[in-house]
Amino acid sequence: MAKAHCLARLGETSAIDDLSTALAAMPDGQYGRAEVSLRVDLALALRARGEITESRAQAERAGRLAGRTGSERQRRRILELLGW
Repeated sequence: MAKAHCLARLGETSAIDDLSTALAAMPDGQYGRAEVSLRVDLALALRARGEITESRAQAERAGRLAGRTGSERQRRRILELLGW
């Protein structure tokens, strides 16, 4: 997982594809913390690629989910993303 996180931070296409595939296979609302983590990583990857609008959309959706799960760590990550 650490390798995927590093690739996401670099904006690697394979990481974006893998994260998008995992999110598409995940039923909405069933894996709250896991979904938040994947969306934050996807937002990071998209931002690294310069896709700011989509990055922000993923970060905002992750933020809404993090509010429901109560994950302070993820909320901090999201605030960093949205505060660029």
